[in-house]
Amino acid sequence: MKVRQGVVVAALGIALMGCGVQPTGVIGAGEAASGLTRGMRLYFASDSGLRAVPLLDREVKDLNAVVKLLAAGPPPAE
Repeated sequence: MKVRQGVVVAALGIALMGCGVQPTGVIGAGEAASGLTRGMRLYFASDSGLRAVPLLDREVKDLNAVVKLLAAGPPPAE
């Protein structure tokens, strides 16, 4: 019984090692995003995807305030 389990484990190990995925090197994708942002942003989902709405004049100190802002939705100008 142990011999059969050993053969099965060895066969699975060989199958996983030889799955055909070749190693790759590092792919350059440019510099990371940087820069300062002013205020904070809330993201709202719309038919066209996510929209970032900046909140420049609001200071949020707790999670309840963020939930209330999200529940109110984006301002009409956005």
